[in-house]
Amino acid sequence: MSWKTLRRKVSRRTHGSRGWLIGVLLVAVTLDLFAVLISRDWSLFGFPASESGVAFRLLILAGLAVALYRLRGWKDGYSLVLFALMLLTVQQFHSIERRMVADGFYYFSYVQSFWKDFDVNFENEYRMHGLIERQSIEIPTVTGYRRSIFSAGPGVFWSPFFLLGEAVGRLATFRGLDVNLQGNGPFHWNAVAVGSLVYGFAAVFLVQSLLRRYFTWTVAFAGTLLIWLGTQFHWYMVYQPWMSHAIGTFTAAWFIWSWDRSRLERGWKNALSLGLIGGLMVCVRWQNGLLLFLPLFDWLWGVRRRNPGVIVAGPVLFAGFMVGLSPQLFAWKAIYGEYLLVHPPHGANFVDYWEPFTLETLFSSRHGLLSWTPILWLGFVGLIPLVKKRWATVWMMAFCLVLMTYVNMCILDWWAGNSFSNRRFDGALPILAFGVAASFEYVQRFVSRRPALAAGLFLVFFPAWNMLFMDQYHRHQIHIDDTVSFSEVVANSTENFFDSVGYPFAWPANWWFAWSYNTSPAKFDTVVGRYFFYPNRVRSEILEIGEDDGGLIGDEWGEPELRMDRWVRVTRRKEARLFVHMGRDETLRLSLSVSVRPEPVEVAVAVNGNEVGRFLATPGFSEYQLNAASRLRRGTNTVSLRPQFREAGQILLLDRVTFELVDR
Repeated sequence: MSWKTLRRKVSRRTHGSRGWLIGVLLVAVTLDLFAVLISRDWSLFGFPASESGVAFRLLILAGLAVALYRLRGWKDGYSLVLFALMLLTVQQFHSIERRMVADGFYYFSYVQSFWKDFDVNFENEYRMHGLIERQSIEIPTVTGYRRSIFSAGPGVFWSPFFLLGEAVGRLATFRGLDVNLQGNGPFHWNAVAVGSLVYGFAAVFLVQSLLRRYFTWTVAFAGTLLIWLGTQFHWYMVYQPWMSHAIGTFTAAWFIWSWDRSRLERGWKNALSLGLIGGLMVCVRWQNGLLLFLPLFDWLWGVRRRNPGVIVAGPVLFAGFMVGLSPQLFAWKAIYGEYLLVHPPHGANFVDYWEPFTLETLFSSRHGLLSWTPILWLGFVGLIPLVKKRWATVWMMAFCLVLMTYVNMCILDWWAGNSFSNRRFDGALPILAFGVAASFEYVQRFVSRRPALAAGLFLVFFPAWNMLFMDQYHRHQIHIDDTVSFSEVVANSTENFFDSVGYPFAWPANWWFAWSYNTSPAKFDTVVGRYFFYPNRVRSEILEIGEDDGGLIGDEWGEPELRMDRWVRVTRRKEARLFVHMGRDETLRLSLSVSVRPEPVEVAVAVNGNEVGRFLATPGFSEYQLNAASRLRRGTNTVSLRPQFREAGQILLLDRVTFELVDR
């Protein structure tokens, strides 16, 4: 044996032993980190569990990762950067105070009930969480179980972490700590939250791997980073990990990654695996089942070409899908007595496919997808040229994206309750990552070809800033001979800019609104999405004038004032409007609490430009009810007050407007 061969063998063994040692240390430090994240103040090995202690562990993990990276000779610096950002995210995850919201309790009840009671009867879980007296679940179903409108899938994916929390809790109890082991304590809550974080990290790497099949590594990294940190995805990994959305993005990314890899042409095992992943994906987020059109198109194309392998793969995929979907089917059978529900458990009217809320879902300030998450403009727009460039794959994903967007527009509460951005688009994020990456690629080429123009666009900021500064100085919005607060300067400049041109990421919806109603484009943000009598048909709605009256007041009114111990708005115009946004057509009767000065004034009231009644307003606040009912349409309506002023100096003061529902 030559000296070089011997040295090569010794080097391999040394590298192998170093790799094993680094691997063991990585596992040990990771398990200890999990124990600290789960318990918040307890360590497996007795090391400090403070925030600085967590930071120290993360530094060790970073060092071990770099050592392993160099030892293996890896060249993937982008993944190393993502790993470093993930470590920073873990530090953020540990340092912030999170709060489980109502939906989180319902999702968590699945995993708690299954592993503690081995069933899906949530009565004792709802009692533990203080939910049992809620109207939607206080009456048992036909099987005697308590109702749940939430999916079973998150509980499936959380199960390993729930059991990890159980193990850490029992170890802590063995060490003398007082730990709640009933399943509803912080050890188990934090454990499943860590699970969502881990699944979120897995989704990030899946998206990057998927994008690398179509773009350069630099572009794939940019698309991945923007879709992770520039959207609602990060929120549901860190701030609300007890919701289903981090896992929803993970399962969607896993499904698309697997579909794109196999395309039903890699044998029945891959088809079975893809079906299983698809079933689990639907268990987590039902509307993400629209992604199943991807393999369906492949199967139909295979049938047309008479490809026997693809034809056989279809039934195999369906069998795998049913196995993956089975947790949800068995849960529904136990709770509702049926394996498959005809209507969503939320109710038959939860989705109306004939009346989509298009502008609201995309542009409204009430969790509108593009107004809250402007990076997704690039996601939608970037897919357009990409469809032409990579027709065979991207058009199918674009088709699924359009369907998912339309379904989300048709949901009763399209704003998704207490949502950051529009959370129901979690399954669309892996597709939108393609558009974001394509847009980044275009911008990269544009800047490289026209650097002077790109620099010029950047320089526009400074003159614009100065002009906005001068405008607020001219309006006396800041002191003209004293110190100023620059946070107030920024706020004033932003308000003046948006009032003039509208919020840029709600274009062109707010421009259309401003043109249609002859008002500021900024009014779109405060009007569209705030409903009267929707989704609940209460008997009456009251618009109280005050310091915050919802922005439903037209530009013809003055600022809120406190007069005679009540908040009012004053107009001196011969027409002053209110904006009333409706979720459905309704017939209403109006009552107005107004006063005039100094003399009585006749006031005409018009709805959408058509006069519906008159009354004689007198000094001193009185309630005036219009005898005729008014028909208000779905969308934005205007209620105009037209005081018949005859002398200069006359004013009308508005205190309150009451809308009473009239059944017809």
